[in-house]
Amino acid sequence: MPKGHTKGTLPTPQAPLCLIAARGGSKRFPGKNVALLKGRPLIGYAISAAHESKLFETVYVSTEDTSIADIARDEGATVIQRPTELAGDRVGVVDVCIHTLDRFDQQGRSFDTLCLIYATAALMLPEDLRAGRLSGAAIVLL
Repeated sequence: MPKGHTKGTLPTPQAPLCLIAARGGSKRFPGKNVALLKGRPLIGYAISAAHESKLFETVYVSTEDTSIADIARDEGATVIQRPTELAGDRVGVVDVCIHTLDRFDQQGRSFDTLCLIYATAALMLPEDLRAGRLSGAAIVLL
């Protein structure tokens, strides 16, 4: 029987997991996730769009970088501390998603849907997320 479902009842709807992956070690554009765009750190736009979409209970930012973590918290996100071995040039975003899902699984939490938003998606609007126009984001059904 599906999780959250008992005989004769419908499963409880669950908000999707919102994850913004933001490492601090960019080689081509150092500090890009915290670079200012019109006086605001780039990652702030992605966090705001996620919050304003009203699709997520919590917006999570996975990072190993303390300055990104500080800005993410200031913008209202919850930070997931990423181990340094998941912050290298050759680490893919899928590995970061798996790390996050594993952490929640260890806490007894699971999600049906993961929405991955890139920290640099400054032009993404809340209505884009609500309408499923995913420039700068990806939805994964788990």
